[in-house]
Amino acid sequence: MFDEKLYKVLHSVPKPFWKPIPLKEWLKGDEYQFGQSLPSYAFMEVFFNRMPIRIAYQKRNWIFAPFDGVVVHAGKYDPDKDVLDVKGRGYTINQVLETEMECDCWVVGVFLTAFSVHLVRSPVTGVVKRVESLPPIVTANMYMDLAEMGLLVDKKVYPERFDFAYKNQREIVEIYDPYNKIDVIIVSVADRNVDNILNYRREGDLTRIGQRLQFVTWGSYGLLVIPENERKLNLNVVVSPMDYVYGGLTCVFEIN
Repeated sequence: MFDEKLYKVLHSVPKPFWKPIPLKEWLKGDEYQFGQSLPSYAFMEVFFNRMPIRIAYQKRNWIFAPFDGVVVHAGKYDPDKDVLDVKGRGYTINQVLETEMECDCWVVGVFLTAFSVHLVRSPVTGVVKRVESLPPIVTANMYMDLAEMGLLVDKKVYPERFDFAYKNQREIVEIYDPYNKIDVIIVSVADRNVDNILNYRREGDLTRIGQRLQFVTWGSYGLLVIPENERKLNLNVVVSPMDYVYGGLTCVFEIN
C-alpha cells in the first residue's frame, strides 16, 4: 500500500529548498520527528539508507551543498594557518587534503546526523578530475549519539567528548567547473564503525548539479573546498554554523 506520509518524509524537503534553514526549525520538521518515531530496525534498514529523488535547481553561479546536515563552519581559510576541527582533532586544510596549497580556500564543513540523507551530491556541473582514497586520518572520533546530543539539543560542539583516536576512511572527489573556471573538492570522512564510502563516479565522468557522487555509510563529516588558485574569487557565503542544508539543493556560495 502506498504510504503518502512516508513518501513525503523520504523524498520532500522544506521550501524554498535552496535556502538553508535554522537547525531549530529543522528539528521541528517531519524528517527529524519521523526518524525519532521509528523502531530501531526500521530506522537502520530503511530510513538511514534512503536515497531520495531530488530535482536539482540548475543555477550556474551558485555552488550547492554536497551533503545533508548541519553546517559547523563556513568561510575563507588559509590552508596552512587556519585549523579545522575534523572529528575532534585540529587540522589545516592542507593536512586534510594532503596537499601543499598556498592559496586561500573557501570552505564549508557539514556534520551528517544519523537522521540526514548520506548521499553525496555534485555541488556544480563539470567533469570529475580526481577520485582518490587517502590514507586514514587519525582523529579523536566522536560517538554519534553524544555529538548529536550537543548539536541537536544544546546547539553546540563539545570537543571534550571526542576522547578516543580512531582511523577514518577519507575519500576525495575533485570536479572542474568549466563555466565558473574553478576546481571544487569534496572530502568525505566515514564513521569509525563501518568506514565505507561507495563511489558512483570515476575520473573523466561528466556530472551535473545534484547528481549522486558517493554514499557515506555511517559517515558523520564532510568538507567542500574551493581553492582560489590564480583567480581571486568573489564569493558570498550564504550559510552559517548551525544552519541545516540539503545536498544538491541548498546554495552555500554565490559567485558574483
